[in-house]
Amino acid sequence: MTNAEHREIRLLVAHYRELDSAQRTRVDAHMLTCPECRLALTAYQAQDSLLLRTLPSRAPSPRLAASLRQELARRRQVSPRRRRLSSELAFVAGVALMVVAFIGVIRLQQRMAVTAGTVTPVSTQQTAATGTPPAPIADTPAAPISATPVIVLTPGAPDAPTWPWLVYSLDGNQGSALYTARTDGQPPRLLKQWAKTLAGAPALSPDGHWLAFGQDGLWLLPLNGDAALNLLSMDAVSGQITSIAWAPDSLALAVVVQRPNRTYQVTMVRLQAGLPTNSFGYDQGYPRLLGWGAASDSVYVLLSANAQEDSSGQIQKLTPGQPITTQPYLYEGGPGWRLHAPQLGPRGRSAYYLADSPQGASILVRQDLTSGRQSVALSATLPIQSYVLAPDEDYVIYTLAAAKRAAQVTDVRLLSFATGKPSTLTPLPGAGSQPLTWSPAIPNALDAWVLWDPGASAGADRQMVFLRPSDQVSATISLSTALGSTASSPLHVAGWRTAPPPGALLTDETDFDAVLASLSRAIAQGDGPGLAHWLTGEGWVSCTYGQPCDYGPHTTAEALATLLKALSGTQARVDAQHLPVNPPDWQPPGETTVVVRRQSGAGAADSLHLYLHRRADETWRVVGVLLNIPYYDAPALADVRAAPAAFAGREVVMTGVYLTSAPGDLPADAPRLGQWVLRDDSGASVWVRNASADLTQDLQAGSDVQVFGRLKVEQGWPFLEVRSVQALPTTGS
Repeated sequence: MTNAEHREIRLLVAHYRELDSAQRTRVDAHMLTCPECRLALTAYQAQDSLLLRTLPSRAPSPRLAASLRQELARRRQVSPRRRRLSSELAFVAGVALMVVAFIGVIRLQQRMAVTAGTVTPVSTQQTAATGTPPAPIADTPAAPISATPVIVLTPGAPDAPTWPWLVYSLDGNQGSALYTARTDGQPPRLLKQWAKTLAGAPALSPDGHWLAFGQDGLWLLPLNGDAALNLLSMDAVSGQITSIAWAPDSLALAVVVQRPNRTYQVTMVRLQAGLPTNSFGYDQGYPRLLGWGAASDSVYVLLSANAQEDSSGQIQKLTPGQPITTQPYLYEGGPGWRLHAPQLGPRGRSAYYLADSPQGASILVRQDLTSGRQSVALSATLPIQSYVLAPDEDYVIYTLAAAKRAAQVTDVRLLSFATGKPSTLTPLPGAGSQPLTWSPAIPNALDAWVLWDPGASAGADRQMVFLRPSDQVSATISLSTALGSTASSPLHVAGWRTAPPPGALLTDETDFDAVLASLSRAIAQGDGPGLAHWLTGEGWVSCTYGQPCDYGPHTTAEALATLLKALSGTQARVDAQHLPVNPPDWQPPGETTVVVRRQSGAGAADSLHLYLHRRADETWRVVGVLLNIPYYDAPALADVRAAPAAFAGREVVMTGVYLTSAPGDLPADAPRLGQWVLRDDSGASVWVRNASADLTQDLQAGSDVQVFGRLKVEQGWPFLEVRSVQALPTTGS
């Protein structure tokens, strides 16, 4: 692309919200390969968000200009001549500011179709864990909420992510496209497009870092613009992936695979060293993926007779290394009930499904996945058409079939399971609106957002509606119809993010300090895509302390999985205080070693090494890891002297002063157990025994040293047997 074309695209980015469909498609395609323009768009959208929060929600009063003129005329009568010009300029500036503010509000209003309905009684017993609870809804109907051009921010904790981001894909006759959209009405942004239509819906990891999709294998796509990683090859998958589910800890996936002979299998893959997989084959029936259990160790499927029917079957629990356990998918209330719309509760402990009686009534059944016990979560005299559960499983929103055939709206209800009392919400336009998903609670479920599919629209664009249950504010967004998609194209919800997708990394990859700073941020923040950016499968070496190393060959996805598992559940950071010490007689990969310290929730700590290598193009990459290093956690020598047996056999790296004779803290009758003495900051000393004679030949008494060795005990006295001694640089005053 020429500089002139790039400048033209940059100008279009500045007016992104006003572009037509063709212009927006052109800009989106360019931003897939241009991090500079992606960052520019993010900046413009942040500016819009600031306007949204700060500009007034209505135009200034018409009397304001007249009042300003009267005030200016009064001041002219009493002010010196030399101040008239400045007063007039102040008036002109004030009017100009009002005009700009008014135009800004109108333009924001044009960008967002915002509606609000009448608030009806909703009984709630829940208090938010953090932030401000949702405003209580009166026991009597409140006055209608007047429509305003700006959605009012929900009160909550400071910096609460009030506008979550939805990640979704649309299919068309030219492939599939991945988008993200924010609930405040900002235009959807194109993240990725595929030339072929995806066989199944993509899935966003619960931590919001990865999008998993199936296309000639299983892939992980970071949302920062980096290339997708091939997790499982097409041969390893052994068929076509039709559905995907992430484990709650974001460290495992389950996929349903249709094999070439038209039978199915469920495969589980864990993001850890070696990418271990477990598969369960189905020569008969159709396994419908419900999701993972709360502990991320089991997967639940509904085994039905075929792909189109879900009215009968059994719920199966798949756990690697254990027999399959089953529960009947059958309502015990009586014969003739039709079951449909099964799903796993967000907490991973119960299954839910609708049961329709022969007389036309409906109930929502809750089935405990441990005991199999069934209970009625809600009941309705009219058929329930669809439902969605809140993330905390304390609420459900559902729709009812129209009592009159000619109804042009969807009847929407909200039920609190704590009270069992349903409340009527404002009907949604169209007779076929369905709730699709409930966003994460921010700060609580009622202040979160529910995504609705309003059904077929009259226009060419596909639309979706966001509804906030607490005040029933809603926003309508028109989806892009690129890649040949239409208003009826399949919409697949991948998941939610509570922060915008990250921009591309803009780091000088030849500058080691800049690379280390970026790598340190990724480790400290648990940013998997940011970590993956610096990994390479070329020559990757994976080692665990005290065990043989695995030299591969490895893929970048395998390297990433090893580190994700190693860092999960810990507070990790790059440790610049410890001088890296590799085990003696072992040649590490790469040119540079970085120490990473891990602290688990239980308080246990250990370390790992990352090995960085400079490639032929002068860029740095992580090429290996050494896990579970115990020797950086050295005790104080005063503690060792006080209880030698408690530390005997521990491998340590210690720093202290090199002494050639015994100091005063060692009694005269203490046995001489080594060639020299190490004294640390606690003021205590121990004898040191060299594994080879040349370890200390160039050292001078009083030098600061770092040693690698093992604590031992002889004749009741501790000493250090060391295999490595390194002089430390002298610090200046």
